[in-house]
Amino acid sequence: MAALRYLPLTRGFRARYGYSNLLYGAAGEIVARTSGKSWSEYVRARFLEPLGMRDALAAASEAGTITAWPHARITEEIRGAGPVVPLPRRYRVDGDGAAGALYASGSDMAKWMSVQLASGRLPDGRQLFSAGVAQDMHALQTPLRIRPSDGEFRAADPSFSGYGFGWFVRDYHGTKLVYHGGGTLGAVAQLTLVPQKNIGFIILTNSEESGFLRAAELLLLDHYLGRESPDWVGLQQAEDARMWRDARNEMKAAAAKLPHGPASLLRGLRAAARSAGALFIDDVVSALRREGDAWLVGLGRGEGISCSHVVNATGARAADVAQMAGVALPVRGQKRSVFVVDAPDADPAWPLVIDPDGFYFRPEGKTFLVGAPAPRGYHAADDFEPDYPVFEDWLWPKLAARAPAFERLKLQSAWAGHYEMNILDGNAVIGASGVPNFWLINGFSGHGLQHAPAAGRGLAELMLDGGYRTIDLRPLGFDRLRQAIDAPEAHII
Repeated sequence: MAALRYLPLTRGFRARYGYSNLLYGAAGEIVARTSGKSWSEYVRARFLEPLGMRDALAAASEAGTITAWPHARITEEIRGAGPVVPLPRRYRVDGDGAAGALYASGSDMAKWMSVQLASGRLPDGRQLFSAGVAQDMHALQTPLRIRPSDGEFRAADPSFSGYGFGWFVRDYHGTKLVYHGGGTLGAVAQLTLVPQKNIGFIILTNSEESGFLRAAELLLLDHYLGRESPDWVGLQQAEDARMWRDARNEMKAAAAKLPHGPASLLRGLRAAARSAGALFIDDVVSALRREGDAWLVGLGRGEGISCSHVVNATGARAADVAQMAGVALPVRGQKRSVFVVDAPDADPAWPLVIDPDGFYFRPEGKTFLVGAPAPRGYHAADDFEPDYPVFEDWLWPKLAARAPAFERLKLQSAWAGHYEMNILDGNAVIGASGVPNFWLINGFSGHGLQHAPAAGRGLAELMLDGGYRTIDLRPLGFDRLRQAIDAPEAHII
């Protein structure tokens, strides 16, 4: 919640419809503060128990009673394409959250639909909520733009569409519908009410088949409204096939225009993180301190972020950040210079070559990237001046001696970066730090990009599951630094 302030507004206040699970979460916090109970405790006492919804789960601690295993299409390059397969693990919205943290069975949801259709009246005549509240919830509060559907689905397009209070509202051939969907990784659901007919139904699945929800809803609506029904499922399957075919073609066309190499990988990882809910804040960490079971991360502009876990992934500055948490981390920044040269006599098909003297070269398009061994000592993390004297006095003669085709090279450009050097053995430090909920993923000594996907997955497994699942990273743990180093990295380029 504290990070909401950093989200940029995409439109003016109440200017247009915008859905946000984060704001439902904020509403849940308001309920907890005003009621004096956690969100799950309040929902159970105020709604679930009066309704007799005994199967509903409102807290993460109850998740063990869930038996439906989640499924999705995850075997191809685009999630949603390919065959349906079980997910490798269950996923659940943890904590007392008002957005997606309530799980219920079909029989329990029938009780919820009944009270909605009865304008808040329970079977014994009591009002769970007033008829006026029910009317407001089911009334169109914010109009939504209607985008015409393709093909035969256009016949199902509504005449009006909008959002009420916690419900979507539209019509189907003139009959008003009140509905809402829901989902998490590996499961989607759809609940639809037809107040004029006193009908409600819910479709629960343990797979990410959103297209099936639409087809199934239309089939049920046609059945209960006495309409002739086309083959909505077949039509949906054909539309999904076209959609994924077009998506693959667009992805291939976009990929052909993208530059290849480390920068494109970093952009892809960042985009994937954002799509999973990560928020990137461009600022400097100025302080770390514990507040009970939480961490407060101080930022350079004077604000702070409260969180339960901190992962130190700060590269050459890792030791400074670790020190803020009371951890002595033997990681230092070591400046490395990279030079771009034009070598007209060299063969662009040459592989990466690493010389025993510690320098290297490799083709990069029509040019070559060359680098010298690590300089002695360590450097400030803001020193980005390339070592031009090293190139002129040492590296160029070494290159020409190794490959005479480099004698006529021409220096085009250069840059300097910093390896995050583990000064004890040159290998990464991954895992717990000894300080509660302060995690380390540092000291990759120039191999960070190569190791990042596997290292990040391993640390995520350790944090979420309490142990490594995919690859055992215990040999890279922090505890080894207190013992004799028996596997130092001999050559680092």
